[in-house]
Amino acid sequence: MNIGSIKQNDAGIFVGKIATLAIAMTVALREVHSANPKAPKFEVLALSA
Repeated sequence: MNIGSIKQNDAGIFVGKIATLAIAMTVALREVHSANPKAPKFEVLALSA
């Protein structure tokens, strides 16, 4: 089941929408810079809810 989509915009930022019965929001992904190899590559930011 797909609850959303994320695409890279012209500025190179990943932005998309997530929608379920309980929530609908616009999200963005921000790259994480870490020396830890187990760190996530991106963090999810809620732009609107």
